[in-house]
Amino acid sequence: MGTMLRATKYVILSLLVIVGCTFWAGLANAALLKVLIKEKAVVESEKVSLGDIATFHPATDPRVGRLACIKIAPSPPPGKGVCLKHTFLIYRLGAFMANEKDIKVKVPQTLFIRRKAQVVTEMQLKRIFTEHVKKHAPWPFNRIRIEKISVPKRVLLPSGKLRWTVRAQGRTHWVGPVSLTVSFWVNERVVKKVPMSGSLLVTQQFLKARNDLKRGIIVRPDDLVVVEKLTDSFNDMYLTDPKEAIGKQLLRTVRGGQLLTRAMVRDVPWVRKGQQICILAENEHIKVTTTGRALGDGCAGEQVKVVNISSGKELFATVKGPGIVVVQF
Repeated sequence: MGTMLRATKYVILSLLVIVGCTFWAGLANAALLKVLIKEKAVVESEKVSLGDIATFHPATDPRVGRLACIKIAPSPPPGKGVCLKHTFLIYRLGAFMANEKDIKVKVPQTLFIRRKAQVVTEMQLKRIFTEHVKKHAPWPFNRIRIEKISVPKRVLLPSGKLRWTVRAQGRTHWVGPVSLTVSFWVNERVVKKVPMSGSLLVTQQFLKARNDLKRGIIVRPDDLVVVEKLTDSFNDMYLTDPKEAIGKQLLRTVRGGQLLTRAMVRDVPWVRKGQQICILAENEHIKVTTTGRALGDGCAGEQVKVVNISSGKELFATVKGPGIVVVQF
């Protein structure tokens, strides 16, 4: 019985020794971390970290997370590449791993790093310009012709969530030359501003005299012809709506085919020079009327000089209606 007990203890002790040796051997193998630097790598962020350019063996080593965050170099611009030499990589890694143990690093002669990019094409840029014009121009878009849109061939931006905003450069009349700036945002940060320009031609309506029109006539509908012209400038001096001319008096003779301007017409005077008029004098408490004579022509709301027939006194009054002027007292 004693002999059997001693034999059992010996077997158990032997097993413990074997397991113990296997455990420590495993620890010794796990302690060595191999870091293999790639010859080519693709990055997305603004800085190159060790985790972007290396593989770790074993990947489960507890040091991997810390080492992967080591910053090696700035990333190249989006869509571009950079070549890092062996000596630079050794220098950068040595600064961080001088005190590390049980790490084996393999570094190639050169490492080529390319940064990912999202591309905004020339067609997309032109579409951005066109959509902004369509949204903000005061003219119906079917009256606008966009010419000579000038944009880059392409724009390279960092990876991430993309959006953009557009603003006009200075004051724009949305006809002729138009300059815009588009700001590209990636992950809610402005990363690039791109200028764009184009020329807008707008189909505008104008009024033209059908025949020769004499000075002083009252314009009738059949005196006018509505024409459309494609123009690259806007001039408010020209009449564009028949309502702006019909029923008004011509201040000068107009040749047939000539475009009408605002300076050529005026409202028909409600008061004419020499005309007998009613002078209305009023305030909050009293209203008095008397007869007068106009000393000049006057349209609605205009100031005109009149004379009170009964007193002979001259004064300025405001034209209120046909043959009626008003003064305050």
